Amino acid sequence: MKKLTKEEELQLLYECINAGGCDKLVKYYWRPVYFMVRKSFLNRHAPLTEEELEDLRSEVFVQIFDKDCRKLRQYKEDMGLSLRNWIKMIADQAVKMYLRKPDRPGRLGPYRILSLDKLQEELGLESEAPKLGKTHSQVTEDIGNLEKYLDAREELAQTLKNIENLPPFEQFVLKLHFFDGLSPSEIAKHLGREIGNIYTIKSRAVSRLKSLMFDV
Repeated sequence: MKKLTKEEELQLLYECINAGGCDKLVKYYWRPVYFMVRKSFLNRHAPLTEEELEDLRSEVFVQIFDKDCRKLRQYKEDMGLSLRNWIKMIADQAVKMYLRKPDRPGRLGPYRILSLDKLQEELGLESEAPKLGKTHSQVTEDIGNLEKYLDAREELAQTLKNIENLPPFEQFVLKLHFFDGLSPSEIAKHLGREIGNIYTIKSRAVSRLKSLMFDV
């Protein structure tokens, strides 16, 4: 995706703050924020996982849209920074705060994969993956046999892969809801959206995900 001009960035900012058009901002900065977060880790010589990258990317966008886009409203053209570099500063600060925490929980991290079973239910998939915290013997008993378990893991991996093919804003909403355990009302509050709009986005994303999974 091409780099935006200064005028295009300001238009994007205006639409997000004043017209609720934040979908476009997520679309343009979804991948850049990912690489911004990764670079912040590398600059500090800190080890990281793909899960941490995904979590921190979501965290950055939550911070951007939180409290009626407060951080976006703080951006001023005369600061000598592009909007992209302003968002880069937010991402860098998010990584810095994350790394300061002894157990590195992250604001969204503790709820990771809280509701993936629920997502698979909505997709019409039977989840046979082991539940968090179970012992090996309990997992074996629940699953019945290894082949069934491996099929479930493959199905889950395919679900996660297909989520990455959704439009960025739909990915964002799905991850906040199913991965991080936020309710639609909590997501609406964080993003400054009507709750009905979040339900619509979630429903559209699940339908699109079904199409990707089953080629319907």
